[in-house]
Amino acid sequence: MMHTLGFAVTCLIVDHGLRTDSTAEAIETKAFLNHQDIEVIILKWLDYDEKLSISNIHQKARDARYRLLIEYCIRNDIQHLALAHNKNDQAENVLIRLGRGTGIDGLARMSSHKVRENITVIRPLLDYTRDEIEETLKRYNWPWVNDPSNLDPKFIRSRVRELLNSNNCLLTVDKLNLLAKSALRTRDYLEKMTLAAFYEVVTVKDLGYIKLDIQKFLTMHEEIQLRVLSCILRSLNNQYSIRLNNLENLLNKIRHFEKWSDATLHGCEILKVKQPYKLIFIREKNAIKSMVINKGVQRIIWDARFVIELDNDLDEELRVEALTKTHLPFLKNKLDNSITLEHNKLKWVLPVMIKNNTVIACPLLGWPGNKIKFKVTILSNVSLPKVY
Repeated sequence: MMHTLGFAVTCLIVDHGLRTDSTAEAIETKAFLNHQDIEVIILKWLDYDEKLSISNIHQKARDARYRLLIEYCIRNDIQHLALAHNKNDQAENVLIRLGRGTGIDGLARMSSHKVRENITVIRPLLDYTRDEIEETLKRYNWPWVNDPSNLDPKFIRSRVRELLNSNNCLLTVDKLNLLAKSALRTRDYLEKMTLAAFYEVVTVKDLGYIKLDIQKFLTMHEEIQLRVLSCILRSLNNQYSIRLNNLENLLNKIRHFEKWSDATLHGCEILKVKQPYKLIFIREKNAIKSMVINKGVQRIIWDARFVIELDNDLDEELRVEALTKTHLPFLKNKLDNSITLEHNKLKWVLPVMIKNNTVIACPLLGWPGNKIKFKVTILSNVSLPKVY
C-alpha cells in the first residue's frame, strides 16, 4: 500500500539459513517483489552457532533478525521499519508467557510503534489475523511461503499455535488480544506511576551512580517499589532483564535496612553510606569492560553510563578502563583533593584514559588530561525498563 501511494519502500528479507530451502525461498520472494517494482534486500544471518539447542534457537534467530534489520536501517538512513506481526502472533506470545508465569509487563500487547536506536518501528498488521492477511493476498494473487518449522512440535510456539487452531482452547485469539490490550493499559499506567516515584526517591549522580532515599521508598506500594528497583538497576546496566524473585529478595533486604549488608545484583553493587537511610547503587567493578577509542573518534559512550568527548583528534588509539590500584602512581599530585566520594568503592568504577600503558587522564577525579582534554558527562536519559 505504501508503495502504491508513492512512498519509497524497501523490502528486507532475513535468511536465517536454518533450513535448506530458506535461501531459494528468499530469492523467489525477491524476484516476485522486484516484478512489482519493489526493491528487495536479502540479509543473511552468518554468525549463528550450529550448536544452539532447540530451546533457544528461535530466540537467537529473533535477536539476530532484529539486529540485522536495525543495522541495515542505520547504515542506509532509513527512519521507519514496518514489521509483519499480526493478531495471531500476539495471542501466541500471551499464551507462551502465561505458561512461563509472567506478570503484567509480559502480557502487555506489542507496541504498534516504538523507537529503537532512533528507528521508528511500526507494526501495522497487529489488528489483523493471519487468516485475514492470507485472504487479502489471495484477492490480489500474491503468493506466500509457509515455514514448515512453524508446524514442528518440538518448538513451543508451534504447539501453542496448534492449540489455538483447535476447537479445544477456551482462550481464543480475540480473547487473548483483549487481555494483551488491557495489560498494556495497566503497564502504561504503572510506568507513569513509577517514573513519578523514581524522581521522588532517586538521585542520579554525576559520578555515575544512583542514590536511593530509603525512608520515602518504604512508604510506596510494593509493585512500585519493585519497578523503581528495576529501573535503578537497568539504568546502570541495561544488557538483560532481572528476575522478579531477585528483585523481591532485594526489596525484602531493604525492608530490614537496620540489618543491611552490602549486596550485588545485575552487575551492580548496593552499598550503605554514612547518611541515614540512604543506599547507593554503583557498577560492579568486575562487570565493567575496557574500551578502545580509535583515531578520528571524538565521542564514545563508555559502560552505558558516561559520554566521553575529546577536544582534539587522536594520533593513535587510546583505551578507557575502570581505575585500579596500578593506575595510582600515574595520578600522584594530579587529582582534585576537594572532590569527596560518598563511598570508597566509587573511585574504582570511574574511567581513566590509557595511552601506551600510561594513564593520561582521570577527568571525574579532577584531571582532564594535558595535550588532549577529556570531558566526561553522565548519560542524561534514565529509561523505564520492564520489571519482569
